[in-house]
Amino acid sequence: MSAVSPPKSRLRTWLAYFLDKEYFHQLAGYSLPIMTQQVIISLLNMVGVVMVGQKGEAAVAAVGLAGQVFFLLNLALFGVGSGSAIFTSQLWGKKDIPRLRKVLSLCLALSLGVSLVFFLLSEFFRPQSSAFFPRIRRWIRLGGAYLGVFAWSFLFFTVSYMFP
Repeated sequence: MSAVSPPKSRLRTWLAYFLDKEYFHQLAGYSLPIMTQQVIISLLNMVGVVMVGQKGEAAVAAVGLAGQVFFLLNLALFGVGSGSAIFTSQLWGKKDIPRLRKVLSLCLALSLGVSLVFFLLSEFFRPQSSAFFPRIRRWIRLGGAYLGVFAWSFLFFTVSYMFP
């Protein structure tokens, strides 16, 4: 029976988090900006589809194609950011500020490098970068045009994504 229900001391400790107003205030202070940024990122592709939706299904498919490229960038940046978060939290706990700055600099340089690769592929090799996606010529042409405008935001997005 003791394996199913936690001991009273652990239960009190767990409940103390829910009764601690300062804890929730700090949690909201850290999480709300991050959640807001993620909602804005998610709405970006949806707004593009809504704006282009009146142009027909080929235009919507083209925006979706460009959105998939952006999703891959977002996925790569999430990996870099998650990895660096582990190191930064450890270094912050140790109060090792010089090494923390090095990790943050490396994180920014690596993420900008990834973003630059996506930018160059999207700007100069649009048809080739669409090779992984559906092979309908009109979609690729329209998606490439949209991606040419959209690709410039990759570098700015990277900086805001790495330092929420």
